[in-house]
Amino acid sequence: MLGDQFVADGNALYLSTDITGIAAQARDAARTAFDVAAERYKAALERLDLVREGPRQEEIRRAEAEVQQARAMLLLAQAGELEVTRKRQELATLQATIARDRAAPPWSRS
Repeated sequence: MLGDQFVADGNALYLSTDITGIAAQARDAARTAFDVAAERYKAALERLDLVREGPRQEEIRRAEAEVQQARAMLLLAQAGELEVTRKRQELATLQATIARDRAAPPWSRS
């Protein structure tokens, strides 16, 4: 075993032997295990960030946009209600004018 060498491969260190295939298989298995562990670690960090952050910012922005849209729709409805009130008053004025003109003697009409 003293003739064997340790060879660095990325983040893994493996023993180079004369038995072909075994060292490569062990290296590949270790590399795969390392990659899986690294991805799990990254995902865990992302989950931790979300927990620390609280509700997702995109959800907050979406909710704020919905509130703004609802507020705009409410203002639009209120403006429509004011327009209806104005039209009713205009109609009442016209009806009063018509009633007045009908009640006036024919000779006083212009």
